[in-house]
Formats: sequence, structure tokens, C-alpha cells
Amino acid sequence: MTEVADESSRDGLTGETPVRTIRRDGKVEKTGQELLHEQVLQVFVNGKLTMRLVCTREYLPELVMGRLLTEKMILCAEDVRSVTVCRFGRNALVTLREREGDALPASDSGDGGQAQKSPEGASEEPGNKDGRRPESGAAVETVASCCTGSRILDRSLAAAPELRPSAGREIRKEWVFRLADAFAKEQPLYAATRSIHSCILSRCGRVLFSCEDIGRHNALDKAIGYALLHEIPLSECEVYTSGRIPLDMTKKVIRAGIPVLVSKAAPTVEAVELARSFGIMVIGQARPDSFRLYCGESSLV
Repeated sequence: MTEVADESSRDGLTGETPVRTIRRDGKVEKTGQELLHEQVLQVFVNGKLTMRLVCTREYLPELVMGRLLTEKMILCAEDVRSVTVCRFGRNALVTLREREGDALPASDSGDGGQAQKSPEGASEEPGNKDGRRPESGAAVETVASCCTGSRILDRSLAAAPELRPSAGREIRKEWVFRLADAFAKEQPLYAATRSIHSCILSRCGRVLFSCEDIGRHNALDKAIGYALLHEIPLSECEVYTSGRIPLDMTKKVIRAGIPVLVSKAAPTVEAVELARSFGIMVIGQARPDSFRLYCGESSLV
């Protein structure tokens, strides 16, 4: 069982900013609009600064767990002893369980594979008075909200066993429509800001978890992390993402062992080809009244 301590607050996810709406007829309207705050989360794994993630400040333990899995730093939730997020939401401390013969994978961090060590006392206190940590020598790459460490996934994917949906498992059309219906109703930050991505985790069409983030990769990782922390078999789940499906999003789903990837948008050719080779069902442009099936037709009933 992974120990989770999330001291961060979800207050202040958005802030109101004065804006001017300029109309074609020359009229100008002064209003206020809610905008998202961008959070930079530093992740220390076994005392080493491994990555920085640009994200929104909610479901941070889930984000960390999901990112560790989809970048193959862990293979399952049991690999993680504890996750602690400081009250400012700027630092996450991860302790991995020791396994004989295993070593912590090197981060693709632009520092030659040498992760930066955290300052003294990092294991006891996740952050100083202002929640920040002093920097030292080596640089660690910041993973932007719109990107993921796809080079890490590229290097490790070939070594992973081929993942396919459970034998005999069928995916029902009504499950997809339920996801599309839920997506239309359960996105409060999108409704307020129009500048966020969403992801829904479901099991046999029943919604288990819904989250939002400034990046679509982060939102998917949060859904995956939720399943890990709540001991939900990912091989029995479906995910619905608001973002398009490029190659790197498909790789995340393959790494997690999720058999069904549904999107409001569309996939790329390469994403469909990869999903087909791993037996993953890809559905795009999913709406409450229709969806497009790109691969995995044999499992749809």
C-alpha cells in the first residue's frame, strides 16, 4: 500500500483578470475573466530531483504516480513506498521500495542521466518556508504542460511486453456514449476558463474519476495515478481525453495497460498504427450521439 500525504491546497486554481473584448463593429467591452494558474511541481525520487512538471495544483499525488508509471520508473503501485506533496504544491517527495538487483532509471533530464540531488533534509520536510528549494549545479529539464518525456518512452517501449485487452473482454457502445455524456457535464474548470484539458477514468462504462489539467498528458497521468492509488485494475478500464491522440499519448496508454482510449478529438496515423499493433481500441470524435472507431473493432459490441 502506497502512503500518500498531500498537504497542498486546491485553492487558487484560477484568478480573475481584466480583459477587453474587441468586436468587429468597433465596440469594446470591459469584463473580467477567470484564467488558470500554472504550477511548477518538482519531483524528487529517492532524494534526487528527477523532473519538473508544469501543471494545475490538484490531484498532485495522482499526477506523480501516473507519470512514474508511464515513464517506466515504476511497474506498479507497490513499487512506491510513499508520496508526499508539500503544502505549497511545489515539491513532491517519492520514496521507492528497494528491489534486489533494481536501480532507479535515469531521468531524461538533459543532464547526462545524472539526476540532481535534493538539499539536505529533503526526506523530512518537502519544502522550506516559501515552498521552494535552492538550486545546485546540474540542470533538470522542465516538462511543459503540452509535452511529455517521449524520448524516455521511446527507449523503453521496445523492452516492454506486448499488452492486449483481457481475453474475451467486450467493449459496449453504450459505455462510450456514457463517457461522452459525462464529459459534457463534469468539467468545471473548462466551463470557467475554456483553457484546460480533461480526462475521465471509467470501468465498464461507470465513471470512477474525472480530472482536469492545463496539459492533456498530465490529465491522463492523473487518471492513471488515481487507478494505481485505489488499486483499480487498469486492464479493465477505459479513458476519455479531451485532447488529440498523438503517438506519445498512445504510448502512455500502452505503458499503463489500458485497453480503450477515447477522445473528443482525433488520433494521428502513427498513433492508430501503434495502438493496432498492441491491441488497443482507439475511438475519436466521441460525442453523445456518435463516435468514430479507428481500431479495435473486433472488441466492440
